[in-house]
Amino acid sequence: MKKYIVLVCCMVLTNLSYLSGFSIAGTLDNVNYQLWKASLGVFGVDLDKARREAYVAQGLPIPGEEQKQQTKPITFDDLVGVDEVLVEVKEVVNFLKHPEEFTKLGATVPRGILLEGPPGNGKTMIARALANEAGCNFEYATASSFVEKYVGMGALRVRDLFKRAKDLAKKTKKPTIIFIDEIDAIGSVNRNSSNDEYRQTLNELLCQLDGFNKDSDIIVLAATNLAKSLDDALKRSGRFDRIVKVPMPGRDSRFKLLKHYLGKLPAVVITDQELEEIVKMTDGLSSADLVSLVN
Repeated sequence: MKKYIVLVCCMVLTNLSYLSGFSIAGTLDNVNYQLWKASLGVFGVDLDKARREAYVAQGLPIPGEEQKQQTKPITFDDLVGVDEVLVEVKEVVNFLKHPEEFTKLGATVPRGILLEGPPGNGKTMIARALANEAGCNFEYATASSFVEKYVGMGALRVRDLFKRAKDLAKKTKKPTIIFIDEIDAIGSVNRNSSNDEYRQTLNELLCQLDGFNKDSDIIVLAATNLAKSLDDALKRSGRFDRIVKVPMPGRDSRFKLLKHYLGKLPAVVITDQELEEIVKMTDGLSSADLVSLVN
């Protein structure tokens, strides 16, 4: 009976959220949704499942799933102008594809990798491409989504993220890569010194990093604009102990990027000499800036 009551409630919320353009989680807001989920879980009610059934019952698209089905997987071929970065990333792919070749030599797969560099240079794309090339599952989260005004909610979300990743790896029998974007939001030294919620969230992340250390099915990638600003506890051996720098594109990289994106436009014909003149004027632009320039 409780399950049907929840289903009816979710159907009502679906109508309201569909008309307003928000998901059920958005209607309740993330904090209240998680509280409802935890409370109803005591009675054996799966709120996520009921929410899904509510959308299906009314013939509405399930938020997120339609987009996932239509999104083309990102591979290394889609990453242009980051040749030096790909050399380091491909080492991790080789670890994941052929672990026996490395374990027999006593080597271990890196468990935490930091992608460091200015915003707009493809750190998220690199993480997705790594997961696709290695044949791994991919779990994405932003560090800012962990933190709320209620103390303890951030730690709960970190635990849920790692639990989902472990369950997914167990279900599919493939490793799972967790990518935490903008980890500065919880890992910055200055931010964690005076806020209990930030400190608890960071401590939970550190515990999870230590807890799966011997689990070969989980690898964590994180993006940061400046690794020096992060808490030293995050960067110690056994956690995020490998840093891959993703710099601003140099002259050769800008040339490759512009040629790649201009080549996708059938109405544009440009010679290499003309492109070189454009490249000279784009010094200091990020990869995202170059894409906007092409548009």
